Amino acid sequence: MRILIAGNGNIGTLYGFALSEAGHDVRHLIRPGKLAAQPSIAHLDLLDERGGREVHRVVPYSWRLTGRANDPVDLVLVASRAPAAIESVAAIAPQQPDATFVVWALAWDGLAALAHVIDPARIVLGYPDSGGTRDDAGHYVLALGAEPHLGPAVGAGPADTTAIGQVTTVLQSAGLEPIQHPDMAGWLRVHTAMTVPYWAALARDRDIAAMLRDGRLLRQAFRAQNEALAICAASGIDLGGYHEVDMVRMPAVLFPFAFRWLFRRNESMRRVTAHGVDGLAEARPLYAAMLAEAEARAVRTPNLQALGRWLEFDAPYASDVVAPRPA
Repeated sequence: MRILIAGNGNIGTLYGFALSEAGHDVRHLIRPGKLAAQPSIAHLDLLDERGGREVHRVVPYSWRLTGRANDPVDLVLVASRAPAAIESVAAIAPQQPDATFVVWALAWDGLAALAHVIDPARIVLGYPDSGGTRDDAGHYVLALGAEPHLGPAVGAGPADTTAIGQVTTVLQSAGLEPIQHPDMAGWLRVHTAMTVPYWAALARDRDIAAMLRDGRLLRQAFRAQNEALAICAASGIDLGGYHEVDMVRMPAVLFPFAFRWLFRRNESMRRVTAHGVDGLAEARPLYAAMLAEAEARAVRTPNLQALGRWLEFDAPYASDVVAPRPA
């Protein structure tokens, strides 16, 4: 299959490597002004969780880079912050009228603005269950999770399953086991609620080790997570359908010990969260949107509000960024 990946960030590079290794024709779209500066080979330090086991691999990835978005492809993968993802889809979609788009991005509103850019039936929303960072030498230090999450875009009809089936087949060919969610926007909202409070706590010292040492801060983040989940429930989401929410039943006093234990034992978690400080700009608009909805629905969020002072957010949220319709 012909696949175009927007950029060569951590997720784009990770999936580009996995799909290329599976035999697909993969190219990374790089802005022309940056194309000449890119190396011909990316160096990957990879924790590969496919096949039910963790395998550490250090491999070169001879990626294929292009500055052209109009060579016909079957699939376009976009992984970035929500506003940038919408802008990328808006720019590429007119040049790829027959391609399916996979958009990996955290979003409080399910990236509803995408419906202004492209037919929702051509969009698959996703979460990669993967991530990482780059070291000082520019090498990628990544974890490839085996179970990416997929589901329909906001506005897609119940019969619009062709795109999800196509993406599922492609990912399975690379040894991945996608989990499909009929309400992907709801899943993204719940996942955002369980992520942003810890991002806000990390923003205080901008150091994960310092956050782990501070039990009081971790307990506050845990309580803020429960408040964020209460916003989800107030918006009509049945939290009983999400096994991830089971952890909130833990007493807050025990959470710091459980979190530290999990973090120290789970190398994949350490790799995926390594970009946390660099990604604080992604958290700010999500946090702002959560608080705005809490106020609208009269949900009390004292802990969530208290953590917000570390974020110093001022960025527009994705739902306020309406990209132009393609000509």
